[in-house]
Amino acid sequence: GSSAYHLLAVRADGTVVSWGWNQYGQLGDGTTTSRSVPVRVLGLPSGQTVSALAAGEKSSYAVTSSGTVLAWGFNPNGQLGTGNTNNSSTPVQVSVLTGVTAVAAGQYHALALKNDGTVWAWGSNGDGRLGNNTFTNSSVPVQVVGPYGGYLTGITQEAIDAKGLDFEPAGDALASALTAAQLVVCRPADRATVPAVQPAAAALWPVAAAARPAPPPAAWPPE
Repeated sequence: GSSAYHLLAVRADGTVVSWGWNQYGQLGDGTTTSRSVPVRVLGLPSGQTVSALAAGEKSSYAVTSSGTVLAWGFNPNGQLGTGNTNNSSTPVQVSVLTGVTAVAAGQYHALALKNDGTVWAWGSNGDGRLGNNTFTNSSVPVQVVGPYGGYLTGITQEAIDAKGLDFEPAGDALASALTAAQLVVCRPADRATVPAVQPAAAALWPVAAAARPAPPPAAWPPE
């Protein structure tokens, strides 16, 4: 996993290393010291390995072999999913979630795919990016609703592997996931608070990105 400012990697033994900018503890080594060489992420659960990683702009996420999600780093919008807004320089468990198979990180929010095909989101909800029909931030995961009512379901691991439950590199929450029959696209550009639907035959990368202005050059370090 990587953001514009830090990177994460899983070693062959299932442990995690990180390097880069660390002002908010996003490297997970118990400090806020930036690193030019990889350091080990501390505090991972004993007896478990990490199966997936994601890096937000100032936060980090890991899926464990038991199906839970760990998070660390910056947390003013609740993007660590712990029910509070406290930063953490070591991994903490995201509330509520079990059976998770994939995780994705936006700039200030995150998404998780569960093994039952549902999608959950937490953190900043500007422009409705949590997909729960509100614009209210959430410090615990909330279930993404469906475009026709009820909850979004039928998202497959194969689709995620092939296309990615992911965001644009700038991290401002354009998420997509392919179901058997349709492409589901969360589009904050038009302030939709529930996923829109495009035909499966359409381009399999999120729409509306080209209509948005390019982000300004990032300062170093970012604010």
